[in-house]
Amino acid sequence: MIYVADIRLIPEDGWLLLVARGELDLLNAPALQEALSILTSDARNPLVDLRDVAYLDSEALRQLGRAAASLRPTDRDLVVMVRPNSLPERVLHLCGWKRLVRICHSLDEAARPEESRNA
Repeated sequence: MIYVADIRLIPEDGWLLLVARGELDLLNAPALQEALSILTSDARNPLVDLRDVAYLDSEALRQLGRAAASLRPTDRDLVVMVRPNSLPERVLHLCGWKRLVRICHSLDEAARPEESRNA
């Protein structure tokens, strides 16, 4: 069986969301790269929604890292929304990504100022 990812850009509540579903791997890397490029160049508040992602490989992580790095000169953060205790959340935490991206579980959490998220 081949698992296909669905990758879409959706504006919502002042955010531009890259919503991904399924498995993010080498097969759909070009679509992810294109969507991340649009997201990081156009969005005031770029957010990647991985809540419905069952699997992500090193290529997906590499592309997320590049997207986050491209935002640094603009003083914007890449926000990554995941389900609590999901595979994507565990992978991001194990790889030390909390230093590179803002990890959250909801749009409400993503919208909170940095200070209140850390309290």
